[in-house]
Amino acid sequence: MSGLFFLGIAAIWLILAAGISIFITEKIQLKSFEGLFALVLFLLIFPLPIADEIVGRREFDRLCAEKASSINWNREKLRGGTVYFVDVEPTKNVKGRVTNDEIIAELWIPIWQRTSRFVDIKNEVVVDYKELYTGGGWVARWINFNSANTPLTFKGFCQPDESSKSSFELLQITVKDKSKEPSFKGMK
Repeated sequence: MSGLFFLGIAAIWLILAAGISIFITEKIQLKSFEGLFALVLFLLIFPLPIADEIVGRREFDRLCAEKASSINWNREKLRGGTVYFVDVEPTKNVKGRVTNDEIIAELWIPIWQRTSRFVDIKNEVVVDYKELYTGGGWVARWINFNSANTPLTFKGFCQPDESSKSSFELLQITVKDKSKEPSFKGMK
């Protein structure tokens, strides 16, 4: 249903962008290049509502390559062992959200960085990596048709490839949640 809603809004904008292009072209009164001018104007006007996402994607891709492309761990030391996911308590209030995530860019769309950490039984950090995520541009926030405020034009999440569950399974590393382990009760 939300897909139909989005297509309806896109169709309305398509008609409006074409109408604006034709209106401006008629006001300028170019006789020889009227059709070409209207087409170029339409191609400039139509993507305007998602321009922040189009430009923001380039920034997001650059930051993903820079900040979320590697994972810090000693694979051989961890092979066959157990690591515990550390869920850090939210401490900051950023734009109405209580979180430990931080905004690392906000020129076109807000880009958030989250650090994922795993500790060993001695409570020492043995795996850590960065994840980046972003919400959509102003159209995605205004329509909010997917209820998740994700970008309309690209996947708004990245993390190192080797941080996936399959990488841990390949190395026979057991992952547990630290907060549910009795051996960690009372440890900071």
